[in-house]
Amino acid sequence: MLSKDELLSQTIQFLRFPLILAVLFVHSIGHSEGVFPVHDWVRHILSDELARTTVPLFFFISGFLFFYRSEFSAATYRKKLKKRFFTLLVPYLFWNLLMLTAAYIKPFLSSQGWDWIDWTRVLGRLWGGVYPINYPLWFIRDLMVVVLFSPLVYVGIKYGKAFVILLLGLAWMIFSEEFIFPGLSLVSFFFFSVGAWFSINRLNFVSIFQPWIRVATALYLLFITVATLMWYLDSPYYWEVHNLGIVVGSVTVIAWSAKGIECGRLHCNSLLAGSSFFVFAYHELPLGLYLAWGQKLLPPVNDWMELAYYFSGPLLFAALGVCLYFLLRKFFPRFTRIITGGR
Repeated sequence: MLSKDELLSQTIQFLRFPLILAVLFVHSIGHSEGVFPVHDWVRHILSDELARTTVPLFFFISGFLFFYRSEFSAATYRKKLKKRFFTLLVPYLFWNLLMLTAAYIKPFLSSQGWDWIDWTRVLGRLWGGVYPINYPLWFIRDLMVVVLFSPLVYVGIKYGKAFVILLLGLAWMIFSEEFIFPGLSLVSFFFFSVGAWFSINRLNFVSIFQPWIRVATALYLLFITVATLMWYLDSPYYWEVHNLGIVVGSVTVIAWSAKGIECGRLHCNSLLAGSSFFVFAYHELPLGLYLAWGQKLLPPVNDWMELAYYFSGPLLFAALGVCLYFLLRKFFPRFTRIITGGR
């Protein structure tokens, strides 16, 4: 029988790889959108509704762990910033520079000349723009920013209590699609702060979420159904319903994961959990090339072919990523620790 703290720890550890796999499905975008209706519906429900809980959950868990079992002070803040330099900034720069190198080599190989790249724009995209050049890493970029502002998060929660969380949640719910500034996202501040709120108040979120598993599941399915219909009808209120679904979905995902672990049906695999950051950081280029070149060489002619591309890409490159991580960790352990932030 697991203790509450053990269940909390194992739930967090277990979720790492499934959430990363969901990120790959979010990025599994074909070149025939709007052509095959069955594919479009399936992809919307799985990638644009169900899988959209992934990044908010990562921010939530990051906020919880940042303040977990520590008294926040200036010394603690400096110590945590030093640690995040190696766990966030170093891998962020490595994987973006790797993508930049790929962009630099591409015109040379295609004989288009070095002037093909606007270097001011590309170098700026290491940070600026809506996304960095390795666009999934916008999560790491925004997490680094919210970590820098963590003293404000702490003070806000300590003295503003739940009011600050509600205010941030309302702002994210209403303005998440309008407020787009590189590094300063409402989703990062809201969900990081919610996780921090649980940690600062010494609350075990798994224990709190589990009794609500059935209610949360029913509401989640309702929000997904309504949001999908609103998406189909192009409703102006789609994003508000979609965001409510993310909140309820986050509770649902955590509660069911904890239940599966507690019952012995789910188990945390150390290799999968350890490889999750590597899979996350490396997948954008190979997955994109697979979908682009595959559909060019063998264009889909029906929904089933398009769905085959949609499912095969994430599964293939998640498996390949785990294998590459295993080999790198075996033969180049120090290098692997550096590029994955010590994970």
